[in-house]
Amino acid sequence: MGLKSIVDNYGSTESGELARLYLANCYLSIGNYDEALKHFNSFDSDNDLLSASAIAGMASCYEGKGEYKKAASEFEKAAAMLSNQINTPDYLNSAAICYGKAGEKEKAVSILKRLKKEYPKSSFAREADRYISQFSIS
Repeated sequence: MGLKSIVDNYGSTESGELARLYLANCYLSIGNYDEALKHFNSFDSDNDLLSASAIAGMASCYEGKGEYKKAASEFEKAAAMLSNQINTPDYLNSAAICYGKAGEKEKAVSILKRLKKEYPKSSFAREADRYISQFSIS
């Protein structure tokens, strides 16, 4: 039984929802952004980590479609759901890069500065200055 079949038959269960998240990630990986968005958007869980992951998945879909401002906003939502040293800096960094691609350089720099301040030990904080200078020059 494949993921799609599990989602179709057991989508309202906890395991079915987890299968939905995996299925959405599969669609994202092959560039089927609309189908991935449908499943990320339908994902329902009380687990903040998984819910934030689904929102970040939606953001990645929008980024893949070239809708950078929408992607940045979704990455910010995902970051706001969590406060951990692994996912949150990644989501903030992705939001900043997408804002930069959308032409909102000041917002990108602001998020990168926040990233450096709140998560100084993350690998993303170490790279932030490079992006800040890139966004400040352009």
